[in-house]
Amino acid sequence: MERIWLIGGTQESKLLAALLVAKGIPCVVTVTTEAARMLYKPADRLAVDVGQLTSADMAVFLGKKQIMAIVDASHPYAAAVSQAAIATAQSQKIPYLRYERPRVENRKSMKIFLN
Repeated sequence: MERIWLIGGTQESKLLAALLVAKGIPCVVTVTTEAARMLYKPADRLAVDVGQLTSADMAVFLGKKQIMAIVDASHPYAAAVSQAAIATAQSQKIPYLRYERPRVENRKSMKIFLN
């Protein structure tokens, strides 16, 4: 069964995973910590793998998991992961999509509430 690889660990990736599952699209999410695994609600068409993938690991991962496309919803500071995923997608000739967070324009108006 072909799957989407969702590079996760963010709140946005949690929402994207739920949307893919709701649409019946199988996906595997990768996260780097056990704590991040808890973001994702268990589902039949959803697998969550914990650990870091090197560039060399990514091509093997794509074949092993039967990945047909990559959706990158990693943290904006995880540039090395995104760059490796782009290169892997290009070498394997599969689509790569990047989710970008909406930009906050007026940071002066942001408020932080602490309990």
